This record gives sequence, C-alpha cells and structure tokens, in this order.
Amino acid sequence: MKVRGTVQSGEYILPSGANDGTGVAVHRTEMTIERCTQVVGLALESSSQEAVGQTAVMVGLPKEEITASLLRARDTRIEALETRLTAIAKLLNVNHTDQVSRND
Repeated sequence: MKVRGTVQSGEYILPSGANDGTGVAVHRTEMTIERCTQVVGLALESSSQEAVGQTAVMVGLPKEEITASLLRARDTRIEALETRLTAIAKLLNVNHTDQVSRND
C-alpha cells in the first residue's frame, strides 16, 4: 500500500486525506474513537521514508478489535491517573495536617 511519511510496524493506516490513494500511519496512542472508523489496515513493516513509499499492510481489521484496543489503552491511562490523584490527595492531606498542627 502507498503510505505517506514514516511508518512503524503495528501502526494503523488511515487515508491521508490527499485524495491520491495514499494512507498515513497513526500510532495507537494517537488514535481516537472517531478515527477508528477510518482505519484501512495495520502496518506490517516499518519505513523511515518521509515521502510516499510502499508498505506492507494487513487490510480489513475488524473495527471491534480497534475499539477494544482503544478502550484498553484508555483504561490503562485512567488507572495511572487515578494512582497519581490518590498520591496527590495523600500529599495534600499531609500538608493540610501539617498546616493545622503548626497553627495550633
């Protein structure tokens, strides 16, 4: 498949939008639910070529698989944020307790 720009194996291929039959690679961390419906395939090889080049692509991925992958990534990110939030809350509570005891 003709792909515009660099490609890493495992990236999703979407239409480039140039109306010239080329695709562009999108890393899974940059995927959105909206983009999910545009996926043409999955890159099977990498290319560091900035111009349009040929790349092997597995075409016809099931949309459910892509959506599930996006949801798993989102769940992982939410869990990490919750962990950070808990740590921040603990720090604020410690600081609040320190402030109260200093004022007494």
